[in-house]
Amino acid sequence: MATRVLKFEGWHLDLIAVQPMQKAELAKVTPMLRLEIERQDSWTLEFEGRLLVCGGAIPLVSGCRALVWCYMAEVGAADFWKVHRAVRAKIDEFATKYPRLEMEVVKGFEAGRRWAKALGFREEPMGGSHELYVRLR
Repeated sequence: MATRVLKFEGWHLDLIAVQPMQKAELAKVTPMLRLEIERQDSWTLEFEGRLLVCGGAIPLVSGCRALVWCYMAEVGAADFWKVHRAVRAKIDEFATKYPRLEMEVVKGFEAGRRWAKALGFREEPMGGSHELYVRLR
């Protein structure tokens, strides 16, 4: 079965068994926020009938800067590379629209840090409970 990219709908987040480090962050996504991100450039990745990733880009400054977000299920190594390629393609697409993409990763989430770098982001100093990663066109 092929990988499909679907239009994101808020209820998709309920069907993704996110990684443990993302559970607390996902709990902060209110029903109103879900509706708002449905209206943004957001998508869901389905693989073999299972929803694996929800993600998107939220414009921060129209045409200049966007926040990239992603909630991902735990996947095995073989499926990870399929997911990675699909997510990388979407981020590459966002990069054509926004010269600066930003992504925040919870401090201590090592897999998230490694993935941000593999997606072409570099760390930029920021205080608080998250680390900021940026990708410039």
